[in-house]
Amino acid sequence: MIFDRTQQLPDHSKELIKKNIEIVKYPKGHILLKEGKIEHDLYFIRKGIVRAYSNHDGNDVTFWFGQEGDLALSIKGYVNNEKGY
Repeated sequence: MIFDRTQQLPDHSKELIKKNIEIVKYPKGHILLKEGKIEHDLYFIRKGIVRAYSNHDGNDVTFWFGQEGDLALSIKGYVNNEKGY
């Protein structure tokens, strides 16, 4: 299970997570998290990579790459209930 890659969780915790998780697949180029929106979802990257970027003066500025096993989320949205950048 992807959760076990970083931290061993007790079986009862894994079962609770499994009940509240949905596997989704998106095509290359799909935008997971959008600027100016409060994002409450988090994603475990099962396959592929994710690029996080921001627009600065009309140019995309990449500030993070996520790979298989990583977590992708908007901290501002998920934790602080604020719009993402």
